[in-house]
Amino acid sequence: MLPAAIAVIGMCATLAKIFMPGTVFYRQERVGNNGERFYFTKLRTVVPDAEKRSGPVWAEEAAPRVTPLGRMLRRTSIDA
Repeated sequence: MLPAAIAVIGMCATLAKIFMPGTVFYRQERVGNNGERFYFTKLRTVVPDAEKRSGPVWAEEAAPRVTPLGRMLRRTSIDA
């Protein structure tokens, strides 16, 4: 399964680089058990610097800051 997953993520990263400006991956800080902080790397699905425009917001079904490729990645859960 690992080779198939690498191929799918690689293809999505290539499409993201072609169709979206900015970086393909980003790191997000999360909080785990007992308040322990860790970083999670994800494929970018929104326009770069989206939070600078609107501030942090909860995810919405039809958020205007999500790119068309990002919608497909989120729908299929490939972005996480």
